Amino acid sequence: MSNDNVSSYLAVDKTYHSVFAATNPAMYKYLPTDVDKIGATMMYGGGFILFYRTPASVEVLKWLVLCAMEDNCINPPNSRLACHFGDRKNGKLYANCHRFDQSAINVILATLNNYNESFYTTKSFPDFALVKRGDRNSAKIAECVKK
Repeated sequence: MSNDNVSSYLAVDKTYHSVFAATNPAMYKYLPTDVDKIGATMMYGGGFILFYRTPASVEVLKWLVLCAMEDNCINPPNSRLACHFGDRKNGKLYANCHRFDQSAINVILATLNNYNESFYTTKSFPDFALVKRGDRNSAKIAECVKK
């Protein structure tokens, strides 16, 4: 990132559906985007995104914070987390769900990068990291105490 080989923000954890599939359409009132293009853009998980401080990454975070501060943006009416993909195998049709902050960051990243996933994701180097879901093992985190 610091050598400008990739953008100053990288989404790592790719889902199997488009941004459009898991985004309440009411969000587009606050985060304008090209709905046709967002329907062809894959969604990435919101829990693992790397940011390197640059004017471009600050712009992304500015839009995310602005959306988070407006309840109807981050949480449009009738939003629910559970998706109903049914027989929609390609994951590109709206699945009657909303991924809240994950939807917002994906709409923002896609729109600001002209829907070119290879610029803001690890799509170009897929072995970068692995996100394992469903691992229920837990470990107690040690507390740091200054003596």
